[in-house]
Amino acid sequence: MGEQVYARFGAEFPIRFDFLDTMEGQNLSLQVHPLTEYIKKNFGMSYTQDESYYILDAKEDAHVYLGLKEDIQPNEMISDLESAQRGEIVFEADKYINKFPAKKHDHFLIPKQELVIVQERMRWY
Repeated sequence: MGEQVYARFGAEFPIRFDFLDTMEGQNLSLQVHPLTEYIKKNFGMSYTQDESYYILDAKEDAHVYLGLKEDIQPNEMISDLESAQRGEIVFEADKYINKFPAKKHDHFLIPKQELVIVQERMRWY
């Protein structure tokens, strides 16, 4: 991979490929990837990750949650997340997170620090 890449990433390959299938399952968890400085300080890793989703297949009503809505109340969202973690409520993603339709062959670019949930009803790479 070359000296520059090795100097930055060491022996770790900086690109990860995943095949994920939620076609008959449930939504994936709520995810946010940190900035490089945070992950280096707190986890000792040299890099963080942006993500790119290429939708291989999707049912008609599939969608991706991506990015916080502008007018949310952060403390209310955190409270709801904590309540959901304790099993007291089901977290209402539609209330806080933008929702985009997804169909076969769509491509989503998800920069680090962007909130994302991939909904059931899709296969992606």
